[in-house]
Amino acid sequence: MKAGIIAVCCCLLMLSCSDGGSSFAVLSDDSTSASFVLDMSDSSKIYYIDIVSRFDKGHSPEHVTFSIGLVSPSGRSAAESITLPCGYRSVKSHLDSHPEDNRIRLAGSPGYYDIAWRYRDNISPSEKGLWKLSLTVPDTTEGLIGIGIDIHTIPVAGR
Repeated sequence: MKAGIIAVCCCLLMLSCSDGGSSFAVLSDDSTSASFVLDMSDSSKIYYIDIVSRFDKGHSPEHVTFSIGLVSPSGRSAAESITLPCGYRSVKSHLDSHPEDNRIRLAGSPGYYDIAWRYRDNISPSEKGLWKLSLTVPDTTEGLIGIGIDIHTIPVAGR
């Protein structure tokens, strides 16, 4: 019981450890997407964005594909699809053998685990303001409980 509480706290900490903000959406059978607002209005900072997902340990796929849409404050849009590894054992094995790899973070509990992947780093946005990022996953992604983003900031040197 105590180990389960500690694991849950670690998962929550992983999702809340940034200084720029975190957002998370629980998915349902009829919901395979979520939208998030990214506040990138501070020109004295550089931004980093992580994609976060929660998986059921017993039913997770080895990979997950995200369709990502991005809309700038002025309404310009872009889109892409990415596929990321998400099998618990393979990701844990990779991190155990490559502890220096800070592109992936993993935290788990007995029933589920969270993975955060670095999506973009060293972002100095062309437009300052509120950006919209949408994540969509195929409806066939079994074991996916929720998706989210985590935005980190660091000060720009010399400002």
